[in-house]
Amino acid sequence: MPQIVMALMVIALIGTAIVTNPVAAATPRKKTTTAEVTQAKQIVAAAKRGFVSAASLTAPVTALTSFNGVTTKSPKIGKIKMIGVASCVNPCEYVGSLVGTIGDQFGDTYTGTVGSTPENWQELTEEAINQKPNVIVFNGVSDAAVTAQVAQAKAKGIKVVGISVTQTVSKAAGYTAYVSVRQDVTYRLMVDEAIATSNGTAQMAIVEPSGYPSTDTYVANAVTQGEADCPGCSFFVQKEDTGSLVDPTEMDSIVTALLSAHPKLNYILFGDDFYALSAAQLAAQRLHRTVHLIAQDGSTTGLDAVKSGIIMADAGCALQWIAYAGYDEILRVVAGEAPIAANAWGGGAHLWTPTDLPSTIDNAAMSNILSRFVNYKAAYAKLWGQS
Repeated sequence: MPQIVMALMVIALIGTAIVTNPVAAATPRKKTTTAEVTQAKQIVAAAKRGFVSAASLTAPVTALTSFNGVTTKSPKIGKIKMIGVASCVNPCEYVGSLVGTIGDQFGDTYTGTVGSTPENWQELTEEAINQKPNVIVFNGVSDAAVTAQVAQAKAKGIKVVGISVTQTVSKAAGYTAYVSVRQDVTYRLMVDEAIATSNGTAQMAIVEPSGYPSTDTYVANAVTQGEADCPGCSFFVQKEDTGSLVDPTEMDSIVTALLSAHPKLNYILFGDDFYALSAAQLAAQRLHRTVHLIAQDGSTTGLDAVKSGIIMADAGCALQWIAYAGYDEILRVVAGEAPIAANAWGGGAHLWTPTDLPSTIDNAAMSNILSRFVNYKAAYAKLWGQS
């Protein structure tokens, strides 16, 4: 089984808020039509029943009922030495550990490490290079934070694969391959949940982590689509340092300031579900405001927050499916093949709400539920010559 090595971490707790789209929280343009609300409700209903996905950033979000990933067979490789560098324990390194578990059956080895700051990731990557692996797997680590170390790894013939991340630097400076976490879909799904549950009247803020250009793109697209689909809604975007979002005191200050500045705000959408969301809820309660919180990732932390009533819903991809896609990408690049595109693994987003939570919230129970919607395990077994 994969070994997980925890690095000592220091989280920078003080972050500077970066406010974008400051005019977006103005009075909505007009009333949202019944047809527009119905469309959002249909997408949300499909996401609760199974998965939804989109063929591209601006393509419609639709129900997904079958495997939509790559169909070209993967090369057979054995005894791959993998070292993971992750930006969080759950869901980041959990996905890394799943990659290791998948590799166990082929005689591979995986050692996972976790850090919370760019400095941590750089140190862990340098340590990984010294251990001479075949591949370093970056789970949730921005490529821009480790460009010098990635260059060192490539110079030594070590492949570098980014999972749950997107490319933010040049091809030459970036990872060998990328597997997206499909936040292009989940940000839009969170917006649809707000539209559907408010009947087209949501006054929403999207709080995203700063420092991720790809996230900026996803959020901007979700707002553009949301404004088109819900004329009666309003949108406000705010960026915050991740260190502030995971600290209860800082989260309290962020939400207090946000609600004080926007008296009609009644939905807050968060870019991850491992933030200090209970502090966000308490801040709203202290101000006597009815505010619905929605998050994304689909981790056990997020589902616990749904169960306890802290957030109303959690949008996320199947973490196990992401791990299968990541391992498939590793097989290809270690064999010297060209990587597939970051979103070519397909995947879809599920919306977890209080009515469809597993009786026991753990990763195994979640995987068992999600794998029933699309049999991605069988699809990859076929790609890997196991069936």
